[in-house]
Amino acid sequence: MYALLLTIHIAAGFAALTAAAVAVLTPKGERAHVYAGRVFVLGMALVFLTALPMTLMKPNLFLLLVAIFSFYLALSGWLRARNRRGVPLAAEWIAAGAMVLAAFAMGVRGIVVLRAGDSMGTVLLVFGGIGGLLAGRDLQSLRVHRYTGTTRIVAHLTRMMAGRMAAVTAFTVVNVRLEPQLVVWLAPTVVLTPVIVYWNVRMQRAARATPGS
Repeated sequence: MYALLLTIHIAAGFAALTAAAVAVLTPKGERAHVYAGRVFVLGMALVFLTALPMTLMKPNLFLLLVAIFSFYLALSGWLRARNRRGVPLAAEWIAAGAMVLAAFAMGVRGIVVLRAGDSMGTVLLVFGGIGGLLAGRDLQSLRVHRYTGTTRIVAHLTRMMAGRMAAVTAFTVVNVRLEPQLVVWLAPTVVLTPVIVYWNVRMQRAARATPGS
């Protein structure tokens, strides 16, 4: 059973990574971009759903928390794209709340791991910090009961890009052997975070320059 789940897990991750590349290379709104986004989210969902029983069969709290973090990014990004009216959905409340709890767990576990002398605790602190920040912003937007226009698009872009970053991280960790392992885990975050920030700033500037946006 574990071998079957692992096979599905790897195949779903590869599909998500491929779909992420297609989504990046195709213009927003085109059919290829939309379908690629759906495949990406479905792939990340399968990665998450297979990770749950796998971590029960072979306990690994680290990978479980990272799986929750990755799926939250993809799911919340997809929900932002679908929910054009900006009226909060139950799924958005649940996703944000679950990520806040996971971020707290990642922070606690990260500190414990670091105190034990393992630098991999830094990975949990970084991912937990990112997830907690985005989930906190989600909860703030949901309390206002509406997010539309640039706010929605920027949130969609940020989370989908961050979700792709998580998929690239998983691919890199599996296929690249380099010590210290911390470098492999955090390299995609270090490289892609400036790209995410750039696109956020660019879209916000464009919105401010457009009357009525």
